[in-house]
Amino acid sequence: MSVTYAKKPPAKPPFKLQAKPVTQEYLDGPGSLRVQHLMYLYGCSQSAIYHKIRDGYLPAPTGHDPRPWWSNETIRKHLSGGAA
Repeated sequence: MSVTYAKKPPAKPPFKLQAKPVTQEYLDGPGSLRVQHLMYLYGCSQSAIYHKIRDGYLPAPTGHDPRPWWSNETIRKHLSGGAA
Protein backbone atom coordinates (compact mmCIF):
# COMPACT_ATOMS: atom_id res chain seq x y z
CA MET A 1 0.00 0.00 0.00
CA SER A 2 1.45 3.36 -0.99
CA VAL A 3 0.67 6.72 0.52
CA THR A 4 0.22 9.78 -1.68
CA TYR A 5 0.42 13.28 -0.41
CA ALA A 6 -1.36 16.26 -1.86
CA LYS A 7 0.85 18.90 -3.37
CA LYS A 8 1.49 21.93 -1.24
CA PRO A 9 -0.32 25.04 -2.56
CA PRO A 10 1.95 27.73 -3.98
CA ALA A 11 3.09 30.34 -1.48
CA LYS A 12 1.22 33.63 -1.55
CA PRO A 13 3.25 36.69 -2.44
CA PRO A 14 3.85 39.02 0.52
CA PHE A 15 1.20 41.66 1.11
CA LYS A 16 2.30 45.08 -0.09
CA LEU A 17 0.67 48.32 0.94
CA GLN A 18 -0.22 50.77 -1.80
CA ALA A 19 0.30 54.51 -1.34
CA LYS A 20 -3.00 56.28 -0.65
CA PRO A 21 -3.38 59.86 -1.94
CA VAL A 22 -3.95 62.65 0.58
CA THR A 23 -5.51 65.97 -0.38
CA GLN A 24 -4.35 69.27 1.08
CA GLU A 25 -7.85 69.88 2.44
CA TYR A 26 -7.74 66.61 4.39
CA LEU A 27 -4.26 67.33 5.72
CA ASP A 28 -5.27 70.82 6.88
CA GLY A 29 -8.17 69.53 8.97
CA PRO A 30 -8.29 67.34 12.06
CA GLY A 31 -7.77 63.65 11.51
CA SER A 32 -5.23 60.89 11.35
CA LEU A 33 -2.91 59.39 8.75
CA ARG A 34 -1.81 55.80 8.22
CA VAL A 35 1.39 54.37 6.74
CA GLN A 36 -0.15 54.38 3.23
CA HIS A 37 -0.72 58.14 3.50
CA LEU A 38 2.89 58.73 4.58
CA MET A 39 4.06 56.60 1.66
CA TYR A 40 2.21 59.00 -0.65
CA LEU A 41 3.38 62.18 1.07
CA TYR A 42 7.05 61.20 1.30
CA GLY A 43 7.18 59.16 -1.92
CA CYS A 44 8.76 56.05 -0.45
CA SER A 45 7.97 52.44 0.45
CA GLN A 46 6.52 51.03 3.64
CA SER A 47 9.89 49.73 4.79
CA ALA A 48 11.49 53.12 4.09
CA ILE A 49 8.87 54.80 6.31
CA TYR A 50 9.78 52.52 9.21
CA HIS A 51 13.52 53.06 8.58
CA LYS A 52 12.98 56.84 8.64
CA ILE A 53 11.09 56.56 11.93
CA ARG A 54 13.86 54.43 13.42
CA ASP A 55 16.54 56.89 12.22
CA GLY A 56 14.64 59.86 13.66
CA TYR A 57 13.80 61.51 10.33
CA LEU A 58 10.05 60.99 10.80
CA PRO A 59 8.10 61.43 14.05
CA ALA A 60 7.00 58.32 15.94
CA PRO A 61 3.36 57.28 15.53
CA THR A 62 0.86 59.21 17.63
CA GLY A 63 -1.00 56.03 18.49
CA HIS A 64 -1.71 52.39 17.64
CA ASP A 65 -5.09 50.67 17.30
CA PRO A 66 -3.35 48.12 16.55
CA ARG A 67 -2.03 49.74 13.35
CA PRO A 68 0.12 52.86 13.76
CA TRP A 69 -1.37 56.27 12.99
CA TRP A 70 -0.16 59.87 13.04
CA SER A 71 -2.22 62.97 13.73
CA ASN A 72 -2.55 65.40 10.83
CA GLU A 73 -1.07 68.13 13.01
CA THR A 74 2.12 66.15 13.66
CA ILE A 75 2.73 65.45 9.98
CA ARG A 76 1.75 68.98 8.96
CA LYS A 77 4.41 70.37 11.34
CA HIS A 78 7.00 67.92 10.02
CA LEU A 79 6.27 68.76 6.38
CA SER A 80 6.51 72.50 7.08
CA GLY A 81 9.93 72.02 8.69
CA GLY A 82 8.78 72.32 12.31
CA ALA A 83 9.90 70.10 15.17
CA ALA A 84 9.06 66.43 14.84
